[in-house]
Amino acid sequence: MGQFESDDAFEPATAAYIHLRDLIVSVVLLPGDELQRDALEKFYGRAAPDVSSLVGKLADQHLVRTGAAGRIFVAPIDTTPLNDSLHFRAELEMEIVRCLAKRGARTVLSDTERLLAEDSAKHGGFDPVGSAALDRGFHATLFAAESMSCVWDVVLAMSANVDRARSIRRAVQGVHQEEHCTYVEIAATIARQDSNTARRWMREHLRSDGLAELAEATNHQVMVKRQTFLYPRNRSIKSDIPTQAFRLGISSGCQAVSTLSKKS
Repeated sequence: MGQFESDDAFEPATAAYIHLRDLIVSVVLLPGDELQRDALEKFYGRAAPDVSSLVGKLADQHLVRTGAAGRIFVAPIDTTPLNDSLHFRAELEMEIVRCLAKRGARTVLSDTERLLAEDSAKHGGFDPVGSAALDRGFHATLFAAESMSCVWDVVLAMSANVDRARSIRRAVQGVHQEEHCTYVEIAATIARQDSNTARRWMREHLRSDGLAELAEATNHQVMVKRQTFLYPRNRSIKSDIPTQAFRLGISSGCQAVSTLSKKS
């Protein structure tokens, strides 16, 4: 069984929480998938109380549900507040980039280029979990540059299902490379003090059209038809989460996304 390698940027318990969250947000772990506590404890090298805390955080974000005898399942994508949540987030982030552009915050561009270089070195090509992590890192950079990291923590928590739907759109439309360009364009327009263009790029980046419908279709296909969506893999992951979902699911997903993109 594999062992999780903690990201040095976070203390181990936080790194485990973020990694599992990224697996769900990227839709590598699907609605209805069961996560066994002992497998999580072994993979992340965390004690039972730490895993319980991790699961509690994810449950608060409507990413997992607990059932009888403490069984843990990935929750369906919650579409009820999706459009309102994304509208609020878009308005907030458009104001943040306006403020950053007003003072020409050049560190945003250098930090964005660093994030992209690190992603390229780590993943090489498209990786759904890496793509979700990169998106999270870019938006965290904007909030940090405006000294609003505490606000970002709140936004991240309320955006969990929004970001699941955005991951689906990213995969179906095959636009992960275009999103890389968008990150650079937003950062570059901030550096040029072009606030209007920065706001337009952010509005397009966080657009809500079609997200709820994609999320509903995913829930139906996975929960009702029991068909794997986007990333074909062996769904028998109950006792071997690290091998099946953390390892094989990601590599096989690259081919699936490529095929889907050509059909769309």
